Amino acid sequence: RGEVPCRLRACVRVRALACVRGVARQLADATAGTRRRSSMSTRRPELRRPQLRRAAAWAAAAAVVALTASAAALVAPTWALVAPPRAGAGAAPAARTAAAAAKGASALSPGAEPALELYSGIGGLRAALERAQRLRLDSGSSATSKQHFEVKHAYDVNLQAALAYKHYWGDAPQARSIEHVDAREFDKLGASLWLMSPPCQPYTKGGLQRDAQDQRAASLLYLIRLLDLPHEEEEAPMSEVAAPAGQYRLARPPRGLFLENVPGFEVSECRALLIAALLRRGYSIEEFLLSPEAVGYPNTRTRYYLVATLGVAPDGAPERGADAVAAALAREPTIVLPGGDASLSPPPRVSMAEILDRTSWDGDIALRVPRRHLELAAARGLWWNVIDEASSTSLTVTKGYGKHIDKAGPIMIAGAVVDADRRDGTPQAQERFRLVAPEECARFLAPAEIARLHGMPADWSFPKELSYRQCWALLGNSVHVETIARLMAVTLLPRLETLAETVEASEA
Repeated sequence: RGEVPCRLRACVRVRALACVRGVARQLADATAGTRRRSSMSTRRPELRRPQLRRAAAWAAAAAVVALTASAAALVAPTWALVAPPRAGAGAAPAARTAAAAAKGASALSPGAEPALELYSGIGGLRAALERAQRLRLDSGSSATSKQHFEVKHAYDVNLQAALAYKHYWGDAPQARSIEHVDAREFDKLGASLWLMSPPCQPYTKGGLQRDAQDQRAASLLYLIRLLDLPHEEEEAPMSEVAAPAGQYRLARPPRGLFLENVPGFEVSECRALLIAALLRRGYSIEEFLLSPEAVGYPNTRTRYYLVATLGVAPDGAPERGADAVAAALAREPTIVLPGGDASLSPPPRVSMAEILDRTSWDGDIALRVPRRHLELAAARGLWWNVIDEASSTSLTVTKGYGKHIDKAGPIMIAGAVVDADRRDGTPQAQERFRLVAPEECARFLAPAEIARLHGMPADWSFPKELSYRQCWALLGNSVHVETIARLMAVTLLPRLETLAETVEASEA
């Protein structure tokens, strides 16, 4: 079943090539006849109509094949989502698949509270939440707490991300644009915790930085309006296009909220609107700018994180009012991971040797950096981030990894041997950038290596239907799991446990 789209694409390529050759042949015959008649007569030359009719037929066939190819490209990810997995091809981890089948796609474990994952991607925030709860459980910090969160619903419109999500987690996110989800539907879900990683293009330094004016920020602005309370500074109420059912505010806001985005979001208009809305709702807010290096990973993927809890402040009563909003907007994000509970295990020190796999290069030409990329980079004098087992850090892997030479991220030189002095941590190990000659055999990192670099679970894998470039794009749009897990374990989860205890005490 899963092979149908692949076979269809192969058939389409053959048919398309035949159609192109047929059109070229018929046009060549028609123009040849025109040249012969024009050389024998002074009359205006006419094309040979039979050849033109056949050429038109071939062109129509080529158009049909092109439409079929487009349909196949759209249908393939959707087919893989609804079709049962074929035996022996990219199977999801057996234990996780069995657990998902046993409890159902959206059922919760006994005693678990529902969490909602917005802009889910491949499920990085879900993995971080599981990792954070496991850290606290192993340390004994939450041994007496009855609180446990499980992601019940997820939303994402990217079909390739949904395919990878279903492959690992067992259930697929809803392919719906968030601004078309009514507030009453969010209330009906009753999620106690929201996890979100909105599109970063409106704020990234490599983009146009249109901020709230960017269409890709519309869904986040819609969520801000749902979370907000009516206030004097508010402009016109939301149109019924944004909220089809006519409900504009959440009646049951989540008790906790976690947001991830790129550096630059902390100075954006969207961040100012979000913080103002959360403070008016009674949330307490903490902001961070953290790199994976803070948790022992050799990578410089610095990201912005916002932790919001309803009514529980880290250092006293929650701030409210216009003065509190102004003070919160003036504060800069913290750049140091909080210490938290001393019983938590210390962050691991992960070396590049544990991440890289030299066997990834064996017989896999798809990982090789194209020679034209190396030639173009050499002509422009662009330096590459070349890493090996002795490297202490690496550049961020973005969505354009493997596609754009100016966003290349780290690469390896196949067959290179690490010098002994570099293993000793000498200053030479800090030399991360250099020119790469077109003759060198350079390769990109395999998706499994990048997944390890991002702290993904050890049993993480992608479905076979996705190409390397698609996997790279999904990982580039994902999050660093270990960084978020450590941050949740010392900020978000303890605040939510305190809130739960306060509510239980008040009810008693």
